[in-house]
Amino acid sequence: LDGDEWHHGGQGKVARSSTFRIDSLSQPRLTFIDVRKILAQWNSFIDSSPTWIKTMRCLLPVVAAILLPSAAALAEDHRVVVTVKDADSGQLIASRIYLRSSDGTPYYFESQSPEGDAFRYEKQNWNNASSVEYHTTVSPHPCATKVPPGQYTLTVERGKTYRPHVESVSIRDRDVSMEVALKRWIDMADLGWFSGDLHVHRELDELPNVIMAEDLNVVFPLTNWVTLSDTPPSSGDKNLNTDLPGGLIHVDDQHVIWPRSTEYEIFTVGKQRHTLGALFVLGHAEALQQTVPPWKPVVDAARAADPSVLFDMDKLAWPFAMTLPVIAPDATYELANN
Repeated sequence: LDGDEWHHGGQGKVARSSTFRIDSLSQPRLTFIDVRKILAQWNSFIDSSPTWIKTMRCLLPVVAAILLPSAAALAEDHRVVVTVKDADSGQLIASRIYLRSSDGTPYYFESQSPEGDAFRYEKQNWNNASSVEYHTTVSPHPCATKVPPGQYTLTVERGKTYRPHVESVSIRDRDVSMEVALKRWIDMADLGWFSGDLHVHRELDELPNVIMAEDLNVVFPLTNWVTLSDTPPSSGDKNLNTDLPGGLIHVDDQHVIWPRSTEYEIFTVGKQRHTLGALFVLGHAEALQQTVPPWKPVVDAARAADPSVLFDMDKLAWPFAMTLPVIAPDATYELANN
C-alpha cells in the first residue's frame, strides 16, 4: 500500500475529489503502529468525503480485522534454519555462512545441536569502513538465526575446493528451513596435496571449528606475537594464549593444528617507532627467547632446537624483506596478504 493513492469523484463526476494516501509505513514489516496509522488515515479520509462516502465508516472494523492479524504475523522475527551437506556423500559438513539483508545488515547463526558450535566473525578495517568480513563458521549440525521479514541473501562456503552456494531468501510470515548441498569440484587431499594457513590470528579454542569450516588440513596459529624489538616472543605484547598444549592437536585424521608459532612483526626499535618487517617461525615446541635485531641468531637457534621448523617471510614490501632469503633460506613467502 505504501505510496498508493485512492481517488473518488462525487456522483460519477470528477467535479470534486479527495485522496486517501497510505505512506510512511515501517519497512520491511507491518507493525501495530502502522495499523493505527492506516485506520487514522482511513477515518480522516471518510471525514473529508461526501456524505455517501461517509457511509463507508462502517467498514472500519472490517479493515482492522484484516490488518491486525497480518501485523501480528509480520511484526515477529522468524527463524531461519540451515543444514549444510556434502552433495555427493549426503553427510553433514562444517561451513562458513553469510546472511545479509537487502540493506546490508548481517545476521549470525547459532548451532542447534548440544554437540555443535558456531563462531561469529565480525571485522571492519580500521582504515576503510567498506572493507568488512561478517560471517559465522558452523560445525556439521543444523544452525539457526532470527530475522525480521524481508529479502535476504544466503551464501554458504567451505574452503576453495567446494563451489559456493548463493541464494535469495524471502522471509514473510513464517519460519524457514533450508538444506544446502555443497558440491566439491576437486579433492586435493585425495591427490596428495594438503591445504594450510601460515598466517592465522584466531583464538586457539575457535580453530577446531574454523579449520573444519574452511577445510584447512594444517594451520599454524601465531600464538606468540611481538612488535617490540627488545621484548622476547615468550612475553610478546600481542600474545594470544600462553597456556598451550604440548603437541599436535588432531581435529580429525585430515585436519590438525600445531599450537605454537611466532610472529616477529617489529614496529618499535629502541623505544622509537621504526618499522622493520615480519618474520614467522612456525611449528616450534618452546617459546622463543631471542630479541631482534639481529635476525640470524633467531633462525639459527630455532633450527638448532628443531631442524624441521618452518619460516615465513610475510610482507615483502617492508624495509628488511630483502635480507630474509639470505637469513632464512627455504622460507615460504606470501603472495597475498593483508
